[in-house]
Amino acid sequence: MTAYFLAYGWILLTSSLLYINKIEYQKAKKWFCALSTFAVFLLFALRHPFMGGDLRYGSGIGYLGVYVRGANATWKELFEQENLFYFEKGYTVFTKLMGWISDDHQFFLASCAALSLVPVGYTIYQESKQPDLSLYVFMGLPVFTLLYSGIRQGIAIGLCMLALLTAMALVLSGCGINYSKTYSDAVESFAD
Repeated sequence: MTAYFLAYGWILLTSSLLYINKIEYQKAKKWFCALSTFAVFLLFALRHPFMGGDLRYGSGIGYLGVYVRGANATWKELFEQENLFYFEKGYTVFTKLMGWISDDHQFFLASCAALSLVPVGYTIYQESKQPDLSLYVFMGLPVFTLLYSGIRQGIAIGLCMLALLTAMALVLSGCGINYSKTYSDAVESFAD
């Protein structure tokens, strides 16, 4: 519990940046989101591999077991043996790629934490008017504790956050193009 209290304390401390008048709000918001997301990232990345029910550290099954087997498997074994991995092909390819870089469990947990939490922090930065409150609410939701053991679901949440931001940007830019065309047509007809 100490780690949680320290994370909440860090967020409280860094949220004071948002309300100091000497710093521009957008700049303070960016720093707050970056520092707070980093604090939560450290909480997930530096945890013991026993934390999280689906990790099953040392048992050869679960996420960490698949990470070790995926890192040591050939590409042919990775795609041919359905009963060896039981996970989506994208996830098994991810474990293989991470295994190429390092076979350390902490590296794997840090990679998963980054893929899960950085998009959430970026979404809070982009969309929230009160990022401190948004982060407190996120940490209080069950999805926050799901990220400890639901690694694949956490990665999916992070990818969905990025897809949502991309879709919103495309829709808004399309609306802007449509608006500017309508506006220019209106100005031309008024000038005539």
